[in-house]
Amino acid sequence: MAHDDMMLQVIANDFTVELIWNEGPDALFGALRKGGREVIAATEGPWETHACGVWHFVATDPAAAAAPIKRFGIRQWHVPRYTMAEAIDELRHGHGEKVPGGRYRLVGPEFAIGVSSGGAVHWIPGPLGGRAIAVPPAMLKSLEADASRLQSARSLIAEMNGGYSYDGIRTNAGHEIRHESQRLVEAIAFEKKTLPRLQAGNFGIYSAFCTFRDFDLAREMPDDLMQMLVLGQWNYDVSDVTSDVMQMFLEVQRRLLSQTIWGPGLDVSESDAARILGEGMRTLRMEKRVQFVLMNGMHGAGLFLPLAVLTDCIDFEQYAQYVSQGFAPDSGEEQDRRKHVAYIALYGKLAASR
Repeated sequence: MAHDDMMLQVIANDFTVELIWNEGPDALFGALRKGGREVIAATEGPWETHACGVWHFVATDPAAAAAPIKRFGIRQWHVPRYTMAEAIDELRHGHGEKVPGGRYRLVGPEFAIGVSSGGAVHWIPGPLGGRAIAVPPAMLKSLEADASRLQSARSLIAEMNGGYSYDGIRTNAGHEIRHESQRLVEAIAFEKKTLPRLQAGNFGIYSAFCTFRDFDLAREMPDDLMQMLVLGQWNYDVSDVTSDVMQMFLEVQRRLLSQTIWGPGLDVSESDAARILGEGMRTLRMEKRVQFVLMNGMHGAGLFLPLAVLTDCIDFEQYAQYVSQGFAPDSGEEQDRRKHVAYIALYGKLAASR
């Protein structure tokens, strides 16, 4: 077996994905993770996941190996099923960015789905030169089915009192699904269509909404939470933080806080730091507060790394790389974290949508 063929087989086996296209060492792989409780077979052994559904893609990307944060020569995307269904629905109705011979819509960093003027659907992964790669028939069937589910979900959304509601499910605490964002509400209805036994434990938009609606942390950013975050940060030794990460953390504080509370040569009391942090945190939009609570709680991401995303010092792809360091890229731990990050990012976009 040729070296390139062996590499392709290893990627397919390790990530439990199927080869969609290849030309020499360049290749694109993909698979639909339907969501809910799934057991994924992998070379390191089966792993169980409890997230909502995503489209998982893997592309060879030699340039990634030289990135500041490890990528092992591959690039991954985890695209929520809702995002992909919305994109294909828009393209089928003549929307999206125009290009010669068709239209496209971005569904992830440097990854798009496109439709030609003749109706053919294709993936467009940036690391592979932005070439159009035909969607295999079985995948296209799944895409079209999800687009139909999205249309059905939309028919269940009611407009009322300046917002939108869906009565197909309630939060864990029994609250109704209501929000100013129509897209957020329809995403929850769509998740219920794809997972009839949808639970908050199936992390996705519904789960994130439960965090927002059922708990006070995101809404209030209470003083005891600020104190806990400060105490946690004070446990880190400034000298243990690399210079590039420290510069990122200092920039986060410059963007969000009235003064810097942690860094080289600083001596700010815990009480003052908690007060300053609380004042800054409460200036964040509500959806960003929810995202912070999710990143801090689900990934043990600490204080400044989630805030680096929320203040645009880094993007969610970089955040995913940071919180996945130490895990093998095909491991269940990294795969779950990347799915979580995809949904946390999507929640912020949907909740801010009007």
